[in-house]
Amino acid sequence: EAELERLARSAEQSHARLNAAIESLQDGFAYFDADDRLVLCNERYRGFFPLSAAIMVPGVQFEDFFRHALAQGEIPEAVGREEEWLAHRMALHQQPAGTMELRLRDGRWLRIFERQTPEGGRVGLRVDVTAIRDAEQRLNAIITGARIGTWEFDCRRGTTRINEQWSQMLGRPHIADPEVNADLWARILYPGDFDNIQTLLREARDGQRDAVEIELRLRHAFDHVLGHVRDV
Repeated sequence: EAELERLARSAEQSHARLNAAIESLQDGFAYFDADDRLVLCNERYRGFFPLSAAIMVPGVQFEDFFRHALAQGEIPEAVGREEEWLAHRMALHQQPAGTMELRLRDGRWLRIFERQTPEGGRVGLRVDVTAIRDAEQRLNAIITGARIGTWEFDCRRGTTRINEQWSQMLGRPHIADPEVNADLWARILYPGDFDNIQTLLREARDGQRDAVEIELRLRHAFDHVLGHVRDV
């Protein structure tokens, strides 16, 4: 009996330390078991959904919690299409690993990270990225106001993300899908310039250089040359 009491006290102390550690996190944390029922979460997690915080207690199912949050209007992007949004959210939740961003009712933005545990449960982090989102919006406003065309190349996927100003500078209509593949570069770049930038990007990808700066000749939609466009 004395040994059982000692083990019980040790388990209680370990549980208390775990709760204290979770509560000290600046991000929201939650753990759901293999049956998708809440085991524990911190107050930061509950605080992101104030109208549904009361039902976020051990035993509540992940789907039931979100149905309550949707009914309370805590997810603005889902208003009017709640079932569709929930189906997409549940599909993401069931993946071994997932990341998404979510705008809250008060205007804040969360970046959500979820990972499956070895026993089939799930742990999740909710990170407030509102400041990052605001900075991105200010930067986009500056880029738009300065009429700067931008492109971002994904070395792993081989795709390029462009902005609308970049399309307009080349006399092309706005592309619905901002991601384009290498075929576009092959069509609008002069052959020598295309070879040069491929070499430079390959060197940057392989770690041989930290940055790439080059002046290119791009072919306008009306078949004239837009000269000396500098890409960095």
